[in-house]
Amino acid sequence: MNTLDRLNVPLLIGAAVLLAMACVKADRVRAWRDSINPSAPEVPDSAFVAARVVLVTMAGIGVYTAVQGFGDWTRSWVFLPTTTEKAGGRTPGEQLNGTALSTVNRCSRRRSQA
Repeated sequence: MNTLDRLNVPLLIGAAVLLAMACVKADRVRAWRDSINPSAPEVPDSAFVAARVVLVTMAGIGVYTAVQGFGDWTRSWVFLPTTTEKAGGRTPGEQLNGTALSTVNRCSRRRSQA
């Protein structure tokens, strides 16, 4: 298990917890709330719907991020060469994207001309 997997697994566990929170029935939450603070005002059903939408959305984003993280382990910075000798005389930016340095040079020339 590599480092990115160790980061993605807790993200998936957190998403499962968020989904579990979204599945709790409103009556159970109201009963728990009344036992803690009986004088609190009643919470409308729309608040529970909004909370469920937010929780499910957050869980979906977490799952998406974790799946993307599992797919990115081969492109992580750990696998980039650290010296120009390993990259065949090129920097890691040039190796991955041949236009990286030319874009930077173009932008710096535009700034100097302005």
